[in-house]
Amino acid sequence: MSYIYRHIKAVRVVDGDTVELQIDTGFHNTFMFNFRLAGINAPEGKYTETAKFLRELFDTYGVSTLIAQTYKPDKYGRWLVELFSSEQSFINGWSINLELVSKGLASPYMEKYK
Repeated sequence: MSYIYRHIKAVRVVDGDTVELQIDTGFHNTFMFNFRLAGINAPEGKYTETAKFLRELFDTYGVSTLIAQTYKPDKYGRWLVELFSSEQSFINGWSINLELVSKGLASPYMEKYK
């Protein structure tokens, strides 16, 4: 089972495959949590090329264009998430997770999350 959220804010990039998001679930309820990007594995560290790319992406596209599809938590308690952009002009498609793989900043990681 997965949920789709359309009102999210990227708070910070923890490392190449972990981000902190604030999600508005409606009725003045928000929660902030660390999310692991589903389906990818990226180098650890907040100063990697992957983390830098994510920070620049979040600064460029901002709050209103991000969509999050969440899945079950991983073994460390982080919710798995696939991030999308609702921008028509977004680079090479919609999925930010797949964009990281296509740019060589992350490798595919097929954990069971669906």
